Amino acid sequence: MSRVDIKTSQARKSVAVSAFKPITLILIALVGLISFSAFITLSGFEGEITERKSGRPHAGSKSPNGFAAIVHLLKSQDVEVALSRGEEAEWDQYDSLTVYTIARPATSEAIANVNTRGPTLFVMPKWRVYKSLEKPGRFVKTGLHNPERIGDNFKSLSDDIAVMRVSPPELKISNINEDEDTEIEAKSETDTAPDLTTTAPITVSSDAKKGNYPSRAPAALEPVTIDRLQSFSSPAFHAILTIDGKMVLGQLEDTQTYLLSEPDLLDNAGVKDYAIAANAMAMLDYLNPESDSVYFDLTLHGLGTGQNLIKVLLKPPFLAATLCLLATGLLLGWRAFTRFGAPHRDVRAYALGKQALANNSADLIRLAGRQPNMAKGYAALIKSLTARTVRAPKTLSDSELIATLDRMGRRSKTEYSLKDLTAQAEKVSDNEALMNLAQKLYKWRQEITHDTP
Repeated sequence: MSRVDIKTSQARKSVAVSAFKPITLILIALVGLISFSAFITLSGFEGEITERKSGRPHAGSKSPNGFAAIVHLLKSQDVEVALSRGEEAEWDQYDSLTVYTIARPATSEAIANVNTRGPTLFVMPKWRVYKSLEKPGRFVKTGLHNPERIGDNFKSLSDDIAVMRVSPPELKISNINEDEDTEIEAKSETDTAPDLTTTAPITVSSDAKKGNYPSRAPAALEPVTIDRLQSFSSPAFHAILTIDGKMVLGQLEDTQTYLLSEPDLLDNAGVKDYAIAANAMAMLDYLNPESDSVYFDLTLHGLGTGQNLIKVLLKPPFLAATLCLLATGLLLGWRAFTRFGAPHRDVRAYALGKQALANNSADLIRLAGRQPNMAKGYAALIKSLTARTVRAPKTLSDSELIATLDRMGRRSKTEYSLKDLTAQAEKVSDNEALMNLAQKLYKWRQEITHDTP
């Protein structure tokens, strides 16, 4: 074997040894523990963090019919926006506006089960959206939903909702004055748009008339251009917002339920236009006068998440208990890692058996101070055990047995003789002399029997 081969084999051995150093094993264990904990945690919240690109019109979608843009715009204006994924409403959701964006027709049963206790806005579907063949990962508008089937969705709100759709080149936005019930229309793009605080473009509340409308609302509603305007009519709804004389936003009588027939006033395709974005902010401000938060529902799009054990343990009020349990486990692990020696075995308060009898006898002898009197007995015990080990004849007398063992000791070159040690046992008077004698007898027995400690 050459020197190169020897060095190579030595290097391999050193690498193999270094790979199993304690610090390496500890790091591997920590990485595994952290990875496993992260996997368990993320699996519990998988439904809330998974991005599902399906082109559906929900608040997390970036497709043309999605509503991610208005969510981003509201957050940029310091509005608290929450994406509702739970089946049950949050504690403050009934005081805030909840927006339900409908994906497609034939969802009337899901709409009928919606809790409309607080301010609720339903947004009708309009566009059909599919994946783009030219730009992978993007979605494009490919058509329109049937307006008759869209109206059937909302039979639970009103039995006579009729959805209409027109397609003029440009439509100007108009509004209903709350006091005079007359329409004010912007005649052209050069005309001055109506003032939000004076003309009540979206049925302005009393606070708005006093000039206290939230600062994030635009000062005026501007003319907008809508592609194939979708409007509706129903005697159960009174109009809040009209475009070209057609109702696009209505309120169900004696309720806080609102219906928006034109999704382009809120969706990504529409909000990219400044005028529509300004109108969308004003509309949401009007529909949500008592709260600074807006909820966008995702359950109707199959993105709802129910409770599970992991979420319960990692959310208040159980989060504190979970952290305490985790800290306790870490402390127990550290205690086990740093402990030295075998753990002490639990013993009975009152021991039983031969061992207990021996311990009790020893305690009595110690309390009486009679330990030195045990010297002669201990010397006789060592003599008897040694004779049994070396198989000395049982017919020998005590003096003959001592002489025989001493002869064997001389052949084994023992340091002490049994005769001398027996004589010393007669003279032991204190515990120190007893311990010295016991050590000498133990050493003598090891030497004559060739026993190792």
